[in-house]
Amino acid sequence: MRNYTAAESLYKRALAMVEKTVGPEHPDVGGNLNHLAALYRDQGSYAAAEPLYKRSLTIAENAFGPEHPNVGAALVNLAGLYHDEENYAAADQFINARWRSTKKLSVRESGRRGETRGARGALSGSRKQCCGRTAL
Repeated sequence: MRNYTAAESLYKRALAMVEKTVGPEHPDVGGNLNHLAALYRDQGSYAAAEPLYKRSLTIAENAFGPEHPNVGAALVNLAGLYHDEENYAAADQFINARWRSTKKLSVRESGRRGETRGARGALSGSRKQCCGRTAL
């Protein structure tokens, strides 16, 4: 049995505490926003989840830069939300942004072609899982 009301209350309480302690733009706030957004998504409350996922993405981009793995995770979360809403064009947009950032990271960090192919293959699988097809 899922107690969404209690979970929502606790997530909101934790978010308020973190924002008060570290400020509204701290990466920890983004993580808490993501948890609350996931709760709303699980309930099918997509309109409530979307702005939280977007704010989490903005915080990650500002804190870490556009090619950081945390940004990639935020992009995948938004893609999943749009997939759940059957907004496949938007889902593809965010999955493709994640694909591009992962490809850049794997080339820059590894410098080895094999690792790049491995990262691309893993992400390709997540793209297929999210959107039911591969789009570039």
